[in-house]
Amino acid sequence: MRYVVIDVYPREFLDDVIPELNAWFRLFAGKDAINTELKVITKHESKGRLIIQVPITYLST
Repeated sequence: MRYVVIDVYPREFLDDVIPELNAWFRLFAGKDAINTELKVITKHESKGRLIIQVPITYLST
């Protein structure tokens, strides 16, 4: 697994970003990721920061 740290500004939009990230992930990963969701590991609302786990099978190295 790989982890991605995303800072959201303004932080009030933190919850709005998660569905958008999933939509972009499906767009980039293609048909193999249709039923896959990114897993939010940590959500720091005070900092406006998300740590997301990305399945390595969908990443190119």
